[in-house]
Amino acid sequence: MTIKLFPQRKTETKKQEKVIFPRRVEQPKEQEPKKLFTPRREEIKTIEPIERIFPSRRRLLANFDWTDIANGTGYETYYGLKADDGEYIMSPRILSSEEIGTGIASQSVATTATKYFDFDFDILFNLPRNVKGKAYATIPMGMGADVASSLDFEYYVIVKAVHYDGSTETVLATGQSITTVETLNTGSTKFSARTHQVVMDVTASKHFKKGDILRFTVEGWFKTTEVAARDADLIIGHDPKGRNIDSSAPAEPSTIAIKLANTGAGDVDFHISSVMQFEVPFRIDT
Repeated sequence: MTIKLFPQRKTETKKQEKVIFPRRVEQPKEQEPKKLFTPRREEIKTIEPIERIFPSRRRLLANFDWTDIANGTGYETYYGLKADDGEYIMSPRILSSEEIGTGIASQSVATTATKYFDFDFDILFNLPRNVKGKAYATIPMGMGADVASSLDFEYYVIVKAVHYDGSTETVLATGQSITTVETLNTGSTKFSARTHQVVMDVTASKHFKKGDILRFTVEGWFKTTEVAARDADLIIGHDPKGRNIDSSAPAEPSTIAIKLANTGAGDVDFHISSVMQFEVPFRIDT
């Protein structure tokens, strides 16, 4: 009979416990892709709406010198001057005219109103425009007489707004200034002048296409109320810088003994501005 000195221990089999609440298994997190750089806050830009990136149509903004909102009109200012060896033009810039004014020496002034000045001031349009509304023209004009006896005269200005396509003129509106009545003599009044303000009402909208010309025709009308024609010196100013027309101290060569001025007390001559100015009305598209 064999005796076991170390009896074998019985292995106890544990019963597996029933799991009522199974342990939740953590899912591994997906790692974000590594960023090469982090933009600063100010570098992050908002994407513009598509209608701003791709506008439906091109728009041209018109800048006006002043506006009449009630009538839907925008105004641009132009100045009349003489340039290019005798050509009369308009410019939106304040330039120096080639001649401050245009004069006629010793003109025999008739007893009926007669046109002695007739100038066309033009500007060429490079973009389409629509002209409508009241146009304004500032025209400095006057006369002088070197006589001992008193002579009576009258003078006024007529201005026409004209569409010119290169071959045909179409008058859009006409305006006439006040009539100046003056007695001239060397004893008291040598010179007489006025800044005429003329209004032209363009009632129907006129389209100017590229290449068309806006023209202001300026006419100076004079007469004497004497029994027969009398001589006088006539002058009209057209200098955007407003220099004086003074034959005794000319700013330019002059052959006419005249001033664009009014003779006052003490035989003192008071100059008026030689600026010729036009205010052009353009329709504001809404």
